[in-house]
Amino acid sequence: MPANLTPQYLEAEQRFRQAKTPAEKIACLEDMLRLIPKHKGTEKMQADLRRRLSKLRHQEQRTAATRRSGGPRVEREGAGQIALIGPPNAGKSSLLRALTNATPEVADYPFTTHKPLPGMVTFENVQIQLVDLPPLAREFMEPWVSQLVRNADALLLVLDLSQEEVLEHVDLALELLAAWKVQPVGQPLSEAEVEALPPGVKPMRLLVLGNKLDLPGSTEHWQILQQLYGERWPMLAVSVTQGLHLEAVPEALFRLLDVVRVYTKAPGKKPDLEAPFLLPRGSTVLDVAAAVHKDFVTRLKFARVWGSGKPEGQMVQRHYVVSDGDIVELHA
Repeated sequence: MPANLTPQYLEAEQRFRQAKTPAEKIACLEDMLRLIPKHKGTEKMQADLRRRLSKLRHQEQRTAATRRSGGPRVEREGAGQIALIGPPNAGKSSLLRALTNATPEVADYPFTTHKPLPGMVTFENVQIQLVDLPPLAREFMEPWVSQLVRNADALLLVLDLSQEEVLEHVDLALELLAAWKVQPVGQPLSEAEVEALPPGVKPMRLLVLGNKLDLPGSTEHWQILQQLYGERWPMLAVSVTQGLHLEAVPEALFRLLDVVRVYTKAPGKKPDLEAPFLLPRGSTVLDVAAAVHKDFVTRLKFARVWGSGKPEGQMVQRHYVVSDGDIVELHA
């Protein structure tokens, strides 16, 4: 009986021949197994695909077991580090290329990202570091990905809204994060909520970014995602290729980090509004003093603060909580 292979299967077979890494080959074999016509004439081919797939997965697992545990590292820069996570071909690398000066490889086939690639996003006078990581996959993940995720300050989950499996992709992300002892949250947790988490679990703020909003079916999938998760995490829908709503991403990333910009000035002088101190939200005047110089911590008597909704040069004490955009004049 003839196999009657479809053009889609033959395309996947061609990608397999061109694949260079085991991860790429595994992804192509999975596509071939999914696309191959299921009838008696292809039974032997299906069995051969399963055998090759099983062998590759086993080799990858053995390689991972013997690989050094350290893995690559990305030094944190700017206001904070945000890890890009998501399924294959969701558009993570395209997003990084569109928002930063980084030049990741962008292709139509999955698993083009093999190592972490950082880039800097500009929001007003602040730089935010995005780190593109290999795509999430249940079968195999580079062992160092989990550590890079945990080392980041926040997470950006990029989804392909045009895919029917978009809800499955969310489930996979949650499954892997749970295995890595990461609890994605929409808002910062209180001390009591953090203490209530299981031992070793790290809460991390997460932003869901739905990509490919311009493609058919994306609007409907986005509405479903919002209904299911809109109250759980902040969400934003864009089209990287069309530039749709991309201008909103830098501010959303800044809000995700939950930091404030504070400017300082010496008495009788103008503040430097180009280089703010970046502090966690909830920081006090005393924290500002410590960021300026450790000697200020013990010598600080009071401060004057300029900011939105405040009296000009309002005198405050050391435990006064600063807001984003405040100008602080320290008095020792």
